[in-house]
This record gives sequence, structure tokens and C-alpha cells, in this order.
Amino acid sequence: MEYKEAVREKRVFNKDSKKLSVNFNVKEMNYNKLKPDIKNAAFLIQSVEINKPIDSVFNYIIYNLKDNYKAMAEGHIQYELLNAEYLQEGTEIDCREKAGNQTVYHKYRVEKIIPNEYVYYLSLPSKVFIELPYKTIESKSNTYCFYDFEKINDSTTSLQLTIAIQFGSGFEKFYSTLFGGIAPWKKHQKEEMEKLKELIENS
Repeated sequence: MEYKEAVREKRVFNKDSKKLSVNFNVKEMNYNKLKPDIKNAAFLIQSVEINKPIDSVFNYIIYNLKDNYKAMAEGHIQYELLNAEYLQEGTEIDCREKAGNQTVYHKYRVEKIIPNEYVYYLSLPSKVFIELPYKTIESKSNTYCFYDFEKINDSTTSLQLTIAIQFGSGFEKFYSTLFGGIAPWKKHQKEEMEKLKELIENS
């Protein structure tokens, strides 16, 4: 099935909460494959080489990710498309996942898709529940996900997943990194990308 890119008008996000503020045009964002320019964000980057042509890898993400999300990692709880049958610009995704003592509820929106190049979606904000011995702390952050596709040869593709977790301040980012809030997600991302490679190659 050939992906047909949805056409939408440019939108400027300006979503403010008590601590989180985002204001940029995602269509014109200074996007760099290795590190998008997002203030106060911690970046998780994981790449795999998949023994499939680039169009097969791209189509798997667009059409099959929703059906195989739970199989990709132990902490994957839910991945439901709310207003579409497959990923396209404007698709809303109800996504829930867990790593360590953290459970995160994402409400993603797909913002940009370029066939065989990248898929970009974000959650503004994501709700984070941190389970401690005597209580559960509720927090929030913005989450940005970038799938990058690169052709190595006719039968091999490099797939990179970049996740940016944006905190309300530089201090929050420093505190979370220092006290191990990011480490479980690095392990989680490695697990899901290795499993995704296996799923795509066996499809």
C-alpha cells in the first residue's frame, strides 16, 4: 500500500501550562536528525539496521505499528489511533507505557510525515505518574518522537528513534537526570527498537 501524505495548513503550537510552554512552527522547525532544537529537553536516541527495503520499513511504521506496539516492549500498555486507521498527519494517538517506577500517559498528535524520510509526533503534555513507597507523584512533560529512515542499500535500512522529553525548566531536567528518571527510558527504548527490528524483518 502506498502512503498518501495528508495535506494540512501550517499550525503554530502555543500551549501553555503552569510550567510548560511551547511556541514554534513544527513545519519550519530547525530539525536536525541527531538533535532537534527543543529547550530543556533530555534526548534518547537509538538506531537499528533493518534487513528490509526503506519503503517496507516506512510502511510498517505507518500501517502496522499500532497492531504490534504491545509486543515491542514489556512496558508497552496501549497504543490506540483515535481518529484514523493508520498514521497520517493529524492522527491522534492514545499511548500508555511504563519504565521502572514511572507510568506515562501520552496523547500524541502526528505533526509531520515525509515518506521514507521521517515521522514526527508529539504529546503536549504527557502525564507522568511516579510510584514511590508511600505515595504516587503526578508530574508532566512534553514528549516529541521522531522516526528517521535512511537507505543503506536496496535491502537494508537504518531506522533511528529520537525521543525528546521536555521539562518545565533546566533544573527539572538536571534533577530528573541526576536521580535516575531518564535511565529507565533509555533501557526501554533499546528494548523496543531491537524488538521492532525483529518484527519488521519477520513481516
